[in-house]
Amino acid sequence: MNSDKSGAIGPPDRLASAPDPLASGRSGRLWLGVRAAFAGLGFALRHRRVLLHALLAVVVYVAVWAVVVWQAAAHSDAVILPLLGPKGAQWWQAVGWDALYILALIAWWLGALILAFVVATPLMAPFFSLLAEAAEVAFYGTPPRSIDLKTRIREMTAAVGRAAVLATVQIVGALLIWAVCAAIGLIFPPAGAFLGAVLGGLWSSLWYAMLAVSHALENHHVPLGVQLNLPSRMGSLLLGTGLVGQLLAWFPPAIPFVVVGASVLVFRLEQHGHVGLSLRAKDAKDGRAS
Repeated sequence: MNSDKSGAIGPPDRLASAPDPLASGRSGRLWLGVRAAFAGLGFALRHRRVLLHALLAVVVYVAVWAVVVWQAAAHSDAVILPLLGPKGAQWWQAVGWDALYILALIAWWLGALILAFVVATPLMAPFFSLLAEAAEVAFYGTPPRSIDLKTRIREMTAAVGRAAVLATVQIVGALLIWAVCAAIGLIFPPAGAFLGAVLGGLWSSLWYAMLAVSHALENHHVPLGVQLNLPSRMGSLLLGTGLVGQLLAWFPPAIPFVVVGASVLVFRLEQHGHVGLSLRAKDAKDGRAS
């Protein structure tokens, strides 16, 4: 990769001159977050290196999901049928057995999809870290701080653990919210169902956005405590990105492009002083010193 004397490898992306993402009100930030999630595809199409990294991530991500889903399909009856027992001889017994089987199958597949998410998220962390790095190079037009192979391996290993923690918190938090709302539903069924859908959805969406932006932040060693403070400062923005990410999560090939869009959002926030990317700041300081 060629660069000039200033270290630039090309002109910055046009989004590098975009307005401050936090300049508008809450509704404007929410809409900007939605647009940011969709903007990842367009950004990748403008930069071949980002597109290649994204396509590699698509292949690996879909492969992980395929393995989990295939295993779920292969073992569903082996788990469900012994739990249900034999089908009754009476017609009403057969109808009841079939209804229970369908419900058990739905629960099994929902569990398999949740497991696929929990498994795929940490496994994809190294690939998404490289994807965020490629997006950073394209956004600024200058490469990130160079690191040796040993450091990169250590950082990728840490990224796997961090992604596993964030994904687990997301799932466990959503399950707890749904459990509480289910209890409320025993007394006020409509209220329990409504609260479960709204609060559980909002929680999952917010944490999904946290996962999406974490790769760009992890590349610059941003502490977990700082990352966890982001929702209090820019919750609407993250929520918009997370809502789109949650919807697109059912279509795995789209997820790497959501990561690109979330990473670009981090870089825009950095340009306006809302997020500190320590390694890039150190590079700028070293450049001024030289």
